[in-house]
Amino acid sequence: MIGFGAAEPQPNSIAEHEKCRKLVFVIGWAGLGISRRKRDWLEKRLMCESIRRWHSQYICSHVPEIVEAAPTPEGVGKYIEQRESDFQIFKRQFIDNAGARLNEHLFDDRKARPKPWFTLNTSGDTSGPIKFPANQNRREGDDDNSALQQLLSAYENIWFQGQADYTAYYLGEGPLASHPSTQKRILDRYGFSMVIVTLVLHAAIVIGVCSGISELKHPFVHVMAVVAALGALSIRVLEDGLQPSAHLVRLSVYNEEIDSARRLFQEATELQDKLRAIRTFEEASSRDLHEFLRTVAKARYVL
Repeated sequence: MIGFGAAEPQPNSIAEHEKCRKLVFVIGWAGLGISRRKRDWLEKRLMCESIRRWHSQYICSHVPEIVEAAPTPEGVGKYIEQRESDFQIFKRQFIDNAGARLNEHLFDDRKARPKPWFTLNTSGDTSGPIKFPANQNRREGDDDNSALQQLLSAYENIWFQGQADYTAYYLGEGPLASHPSTQKRILDRYGFSMVIVTLVLHAAIVIGVCSGISELKHPFVHVMAVVAALGALSIRVLEDGLQPSAHLVRLSVYNEEIDSARRLFQEATELQDKLRAIRTFEEASSRDLHEFLRTVAKARYVL
C-alpha cells in the first residue's frame, strides 16, 4: 500500500542537517567571541581615557594646592600622597566598575551622555561636579608665581598639544587598519571601481543574450559579474564596520573644539579665564569619547 505520510528522512540528509546545525553553532559562538572582545576593548579604551582625563581635571581643580606645595619637597610629597589617595577613590568608584560605566555611554537613554566631570575630593562624595578655585586670580605674568606659570605651561604642552597631535595624526594618512582617512579613500576608490565593473559585465551579458554573441554569454563572464558584485558588497560591509566617515566627522569637530579652547587659554590673562578654557576643553574631550564609544559599539560587519 502506498502511504501519503511524510517520507522517512534518509541517513545522508540527517548527516547534512547535523553538519549545518554544528556550523551554525560554531558561527554563533564565533560571533559572541568577537562581540566580547570588542566590548572588552571598549572598556579598556574608556578606562584609559578616563584616567587621562582624571589627571587633567585633578590638576585644574587643585591649582592652589599645587602652587602652595611646589616650593618645598615636603609640600610636593604631601600633595602626591593626597593625589594618590584621591585616585584610589576614583579607582573604586569608576575603574573597578568599567562595565557599568561603559553601559552609561552605550545604553542609558535617560541622558545624552555621562557628565564630563569626575569627583575629585577625599570624602568620596559623587553628588556634584568638581569645584574650580575661586580666589586664585593672579595674572600669568606675576613674578611671585612662577610655579603657576610652569603649571599652566605644562598643562598646555601635555594636554592641549597632546590631544591636538592625536587628532592631527588620525586625520592624516597612515596605516589602513587605524586611519579613517586612508580607509575612506581606499574604500571609496575600490568600491566605485567594483560597481562600474559589475555594471559593465552585466551589460555585456545582456548584450550577449540579446545579440547572440556567444563570447559574452560565456560562463566565465557570468562568474566574473558575480565576483564583482560580491566585491562591491564586501567593500560596503567593510565601510559599515570601520565607519571611516563617522570617525572623520568626529575627529574634525574635536580638532576644531581643541583649537578653540586652546586659543581661549592662550589669550586669557586671569587664572579663572584659563580654567574656563580648560573646562571647555574637558567637555569637548568627554563628547569626543562618548561619540567614539557609541560609533564603535554600533559598527557591524554584516550583509
